[in-house]
Amino acid sequence: MEKAKTIILVALIIKSLVFNYILWYGKPSYEETVIAVDEPYIFEEPLDAEEALTPSKVVFSGEGDEYYILRKGKEGYQETWGTLYEIIKENSLVRKSFEDISDIETPFLTVYFEPWLSLEEINHEYETEEEPPQFSRVNVYFEEEKVFVWFRKDKAEEGEEKEEVFKLKEPEKIEQLIQIKNTHQEEAFGYQRVEEEQMKDRLGVDLHNPYGYLYLVQEKMYLSPLELEREDISTPELLKSIFLEPNLVRKIEERDDSLYTDGEKGLRLFEGAFEYSDPRQEQGEVLLSYSQALNQATEYLCNYGGWPSGLRLEELSLRERKPVIRQHEKYFALWNQYHQGFPLVGEWGWSWMTFSERGLIDYHRKLCFPTEQVNEGKKLTPPENAIKKSKKIYLENYPEEEVVSLKDFYLAYYVKEERGGLFAYPAWVCVFDHKQVVMKADDLEIMYKGEEEHGLFQS
Repeated sequence: MEKAKTIILVALIIKSLVFNYILWYGKPSYEETVIAVDEPYIFEEPLDAEEALTPSKVVFSGEGDEYYILRKGKEGYQETWGTLYEIIKENSLVRKSFEDISDIETPFLTVYFEPWLSLEEINHEYETEEEPPQFSRVNVYFEEEKVFVWFRKDKAEEGEEKEEVFKLKEPEKIEQLIQIKNTHQEEAFGYQRVEEEQMKDRLGVDLHNPYGYLYLVQEKMYLSPLELEREDISTPELLKSIFLEPNLVRKIEERDDSLYTDGEKGLRLFEGAFEYSDPRQEQGEVLLSYSQALNQATEYLCNYGGWPSGLRLEELSLRERKPVIRQHEKYFALWNQYHQGFPLVGEWGWSWMTFSERGLIDYHRKLCFPTEQVNEGKKLTPPENAIKKSKKIYLENYPEEEVVSLKDFYLAYYVKEERGGLFAYPAWVCVFDHKQVVMKADDLEIMYKGEEEHGLFQS
């Protein structure tokens, strides 16, 4: 009897072990593993390179020391860049030296890039024995029937100076650029280029600029404050684009927002804005190429909310994280909105994200759109007065500075929340080495002074 009990007990133990093995390591039947997963919702297909990476500004040379500047959202801006893009893409580039253009005093067109332009991504005939460079400036020169294009990475940027000069074999399309200039230069604002050595006489202050010059608007300008509305993004569509398994998502209501999470990813929704986080993607170990990082950032923005008109990529950079155990690679991308050629800066009008080769880590989006002018336009204070006042404010905080570096100066709309709504005020933006100063463009009232924040300043 005892022997029979022992045999039964052993059999039960073996059976238990077998079932435990099947439970932990066995493959369940197909029907048991099926979970209802919808196809992810995509707000729009990713943009191509011409639309995803656009110039920070387009500068046409006028008569004498006059220049015409076009920025995102201004008539002629996209047409100029699209035409130049096609010229570079379709032409055979013949390498030349800087001496071939040294006698040509002024370029017909200068296009500035930040993030930088990768020539290899546009013209596939371009060859180099080194790692493909990115360029911060493109100059176009005419000499009789010859057309030269000068690509340059300035010393003002990180790394070594880099420049390459090419002659176009088929320059016929250059006529289109001339036509664009003739059509739109009256609509563009006239600027004067002030060289660094002229700044003392012109501005009454000593200033250094990394490029050696500033563009200052010459015309009397009148701009009106704007009323804006927050972006309207469909919550069901956004949830469907981010979470593949809706049955696992929990909603947590808070006072001013709603939080959605599946235990790994989190999405916080505000009125007209959202924040997304997925810490699992931080363990990136593969270094992406410049074009791969650009394509990945473009895809994320288009998939999760879309890329509205007037939004421009302002920064694309590698942010290294160095924990104790090993280094993780993380990339940062920043977009800003523009209205009729002027950037929106401040509390709204931007989107930024971090990502690795594994996926999207953080994503913040606060976009808004003009609805109407608040009142008639007011005359703007001359730029010289704004620069003088901003330098005085800067030296109050850094009195030991012997040489003040004004990295950038431009006209923008400063966005702030007031009376439950969003309003944008014309503003002069002065960007120094350690501090940024924003003043209302009509009376120079200080609107912001401090360190750089996401979406606040760009070239």
